Amino acid sequence: MNVFLNLQRLVEPVSIGPGIMKSGTDGRPLARGIREARGRLIGMLDSAAAANPANLWVASQRVRYLAEDGRLKDAVAAALACKFAL
Repeated sequence: MNVFLNLQRLVEPVSIGPGIMKSGTDGRPLARGIREARGRLIGMLDSAAAANPANLWVASQRVRYLAEDGRLKDAVAAALACKFAL
């Protein structure tokens, strides 16, 4: 699996945004690329969690990005699947 993102394909030219330029928006042009990149990252984190289910950092990142993607049931399942022990 290629772990590098094709940023030229994922990110279209956009404005700097309303916070800086007082006009324009970055929302719609960036949203598709962000969703794609997040999906690929979740896939990589899933693979890392399968290889090392006790890795707390990997588990926490899976939970964070699954929740950010609106996949709350998957986020809870990822948290419960973590085998980290003190």
